[in-house]
Amino acid sequence: MNCIACRLEVNNTELLKCKACRRIYHHACVNMTTAHYMQNKTSLLNTWKCPACINVTRRNNKDNTPVRQVHAPSLDMSCDEEPSQEVANTTQHSQSAPITYDQINGLFESFRVSLANDIRVTIKSEINTAIENLKSEFTATTDFLSSEQCDLRKELNVAKTTIKDLESENLKMSSEMRNLERRLVSLEKSSRSQNLEIQCVPENKAENLFEIVNKLGKEINVSITDAEVKSTRRVSKLEKSAERPRNILVTLSSERQRDTILTAFKAYNREHRATPLTSTHLGVPGAPTRVYVAEHLAPECKHLFALARKAARELNYKHVWAKYGRVFVKKDDKETSGTIYIKDATALKEL
Repeated sequence: MNCIACRLEVNNTELLKCKACRRIYHHACVNMTTAHYMQNKTSLLNTWKCPACINVTRRNNKDNTPVRQVHAPSLDMSCDEEPSQEVANTTQHSQSAPITYDQINGLFESFRVSLANDIRVTIKSEINTAIENLKSEFTATTDFLSSEQCDLRKELNVAKTTIKDLESENLKMSSEMRNLERRLVSLEKSSRSQNLEIQCVPENKAENLFEIVNKLGKEINVSITDAEVKSTRRVSKLEKSAERPRNILVTLSSERQRDTILTAFKAYNREHRATPLTSTHLGVPGAPTRVYVAEHLAPECKHLFALARKAARELNYKHVWAKYGRVFVKKDDKETSGTIYIKDATALKEL
């Protein structure tokens, strides 16, 4: 039954209009005879419902009354005493088992469970997919970090090897440097072994340094010939701002001659403590100033000698001297006061 006035190709005769859904049908299309239609036309036009609306009529009762009631014989829209096989089939179909509220609830529960299962499966699938993606990304990241770590480890090993090589080379170079320093000191001592310095002699433009050296020899009772003196000259100051005059550097013919002069000078000052050697004894005009004769020391040793003299004054050490390029100090003249060798500036802090 799907008439709706044969899909709107309507003729205006013998029509039925459902009071529920307002759809129109030919009476023949709903298995109603013309005689029945004509006999009951007035009531049918006012009260007739189509079979579809009859089968799905909603109920207002609250018990388990079927939604669709058994089609009563009095409502049969056919006026035939013996309906045809098609009508019987339709009637039999309309009289099938009713659907109850419990069944509807069961359907909703089944739908709810099915939907929950579907949601659970979907969420689980999405989570698994996300986890797999994270695993893949994490694996890629860890592989990258592992590769970088391996490269860093290789570079670190290379750096360690390089550092060890550099440390070894540094030790070797330090050892060679110390050897060179010792050799240089030895060469400086050797080159200065025939030199002596006359200190604190006032400068004069008309001075004769050879004559000053000869007078020095006469005063300390040492014969110094011109042949024994290779050269004499003034040398520059270590400190330009110092007021002391430049030292006179004398180069002799032998180290022996130098040691003889130094020994004689010390003996002279011991014998003449009240009147030690001065510039007047050397024929230098002007006010007399005390004159010193010493070894020609290397700059490092000369600096250390100056520090030793300063420390001796502060600590009341009586004797400070340099011999063969070495600096020594002594507290006093007592035999119990030992001679202290000043190797470097650190040794002065231990006095």
